Amino acid sequence: MKTLAASLALTLATATTAFAGSADNTDAIQRMLDSCQTAESSTRAVIDCSKLIRMSPDSEVRARLLTQRAVHRIALGKHKAAAKDFRFAAELTDDARLDALGDGFTAVASADYDAARDAFEDCTGRKGLAPVAHYGLGLAYSLSGDDGQARESFQQALVLRPGWAPAERGVQSLG
Repeated sequence: MKTLAASLALTLATATTAFAGSADNTDAIQRMLDSCQTAESSTRAVIDCSKLIRMSPDSEVRARLLTQRAVHRIALGKHKAAAKDFRFAAELTDDARLDALGDGFTAVASADYDAARDAFEDCTGRKGLAPVAHYGLGLAYSLSGDDGQARESFQQALVLRPGWAPAERGVQSLG
């Protein structure tokens, strides 16, 4: 399986070719890639990921970009939109764990915390998805009143993705 960086490089190459290799377009596409890949989530990062998703002809690249956009959306508190991105990425790749993340965030949004925990547990063993799954577990535990388990889950997300703002906010919210 390609790494995200290699997949995004493919998107850059494909998009650059599509835009006839103009230096201005290449720079603009590179800025979008940088924005989409950044650890700092913002509306700009979501918009840039969206543009790249539309540009990419490769379904695996689109799935990876959708996953990255979902992570940005989580950081912005847009769990329902993130759930949709995970589900669409799952359809493109037949990766049931992406679908499970979508189910987990949908369950959180519906206040079905037992279902959310079950869905997120399915993803904690997957290296690339584990920080998001642990964050989701922390969210589900926190919202259901289990602060001890919530803290543990948020801290595990931080071990796997140091400095990730949503997980840091989760720990801070617990006091």
